[in-house]
Amino acid sequence: MLRRSSRTYATPLRLEPVGSRTLWRLELLLHAVTLPVVLTLPLPAAAALAALLCCSLARSWRRRAMRAPGALRSLTWQDATTCRVVLRNGRTLAATLEPRVFVRPWLVILYYRTGRWRVQSLLLLPDMLDAVTWRRLRVRLNTGLNPQDEAVAGR
Repeated sequence: MLRRSSRTYATPLRLEPVGSRTLWRLELLLHAVTLPVVLTLPLPAAAALAALLCCSLARSWRRRAMRAPGALRSLTWQDATTCRVVLRNGRTLAATLEPRVFVRPWLVILYYRTGRWRVQSLLLLPDMLDAVTWRRLRVRLNTGLNPQDEAVAGR
């Protein structure tokens, strides 16, 4: 369920996600489940797709483990929509939070815009942030809902 955030806050919220073991295990499981299906294909196609699957897993690990140069190091949520993104390579970007967000007790997905056409997502699990920051993020997102969105969501 997508929600919209609308309130402004005085205190900036700094998110510094770390690699998630839960997410890594899930991605490893999904890639491992796909491999037997790929191996049922004829040999040239199976070899090519197995190689692509391994490359996909490696790329995913670099992005999700926050090791890629363009990976997010921190996101500082300053007010209702303004935020600052610092990448692993040291580059700092001004960003705007999109009004949609996905919030569950075990998962939060934030969308932010770093350019006119570039919208990125930040997937967060509880083991990616310390407990206090995770709680503050969820409270900020849950209290920042528009009343119309809460009615639509059936809350």
